[in-house]
Amino acid sequence: MIMLIVIVGCIAQYYERGAVASAAVVCYMLTAFIGGFVSAAMYQTLGGEKWAWNIFLTALSFTGPVFGVWCINNTIAWGYGSTSAFPFGYIVLLFGLWACITFPLTVLGGIVGRRRSQKRAETKGRTFPCKTNRLARQVPSCHWYQAPATQLVAVGFLPFSSIYIELHYIFNSIWGSKIYTLYGMLLLAFLMLLCVAATVTVLFTYFHLNAEDYRWWWRSFLSGSALSIFFYAYCIYFYFQTGMYGLLQSSFFFLYSAVVAYGLALVMGCVSFGATFWFILYIYSSIKVE
Repeated sequence: MIMLIVIVGCIAQYYERGAVASAAVVCYMLTAFIGGFVSAAMYQTLGGEKWAWNIFLTALSFTGPVFGVWCINNTIAWGYGSTSAFPFGYIVLLFGLWACITFPLTVLGGIVGRRRSQKRAETKGRTFPCKTNRLARQVPSCHWYQAPATQLVAVGFLPFSSIYIELHYIFNSIWGSKIYTLYGMLLLAFLMLLCVAATVTVLFTYFHLNAEDYRWWWRSFLSGSALSIFFYAYCIYFYFQTGMYGLLQSSFFFLYSAVVAYGLALVMGCVSFGATFWFILYIYSSIKVE
C-alpha cells in the first residue's frame, strides 16, 4: 500500500519529513484486522486449540521486538542529546494507538477468522482432501541436495539475488545522500522477490515429498525466512563501506536493520508457507483414491 502511494506521487508531491514512516504506521494499524483474521483462520484450519494465545502472539510478534529495539535506540539518542530521539508524549501516543486500534482490530479479526474457519469446516465436512496416518512414518535418509540446510541456502540466496541491485540504491538513499526515485522498479523487484521465493520453496517441497519426507510446514516457513540472513549480511557489508562510527550511528544502523530483517523474515516466511500449503492441497486433492 505504501509503495503504491509513493508511485502515484501522493507522498512525493506533498512530501514532508517522516511522511513515509507515518504512512507505514497508519497502514500497519489499519491492516491489523487482516493479520488477525488470516492468523486465526489458518490456526483453526490446522487444528490449533489455544486460539486466544494465537491472537495475542499475532498482535505482539512484530510490534514487540520493534518496540524493544526502538526503546534501546531512543535511550541512546537521549543520552547523546540527539534530535532523533522521540519525546515522551509521542511514545505515549504511539502506545495508545496500538492499545486502542491495532490490538482490538487484531482480536476482532482473529475472532471473525476463527468463526469463518469453523463454519467452512462444518459446511464442507472436512478441511483437507485426504486423511493422514495417525502414526508418523519413518523418514528415510536423503541426499545432500535434499537436506534442510541446502534448501535454506538456495531459497535464501536466489530471491536475494533478485533484489541485490535495488538494495544498493535503497541503502544509499536511506543512509546516504542519494535520492531514490525508481519506485516502479522497486515494485517490480518486490513482486519478483515474492514469486521467486514461493516458486523455489514449492520446488524443494516437491523434492522432499518425492523422497518421502512429509515435514514441510516449518521447513517451508524457515526457507522463506532465510532471505533475512542474506539481507543482514549485506547490511554488515554496507556498514563497512560507509564512514559510520560511534555508538549512536552503529546502534541505529544495526538495530533498525535487524528490525527490517525480522520483518522481511516474517513476510517471506508467510509467503513461502502459504504457497507451499496451497500446493500441498492441490496435489493431494488430485489423488484418486479407489
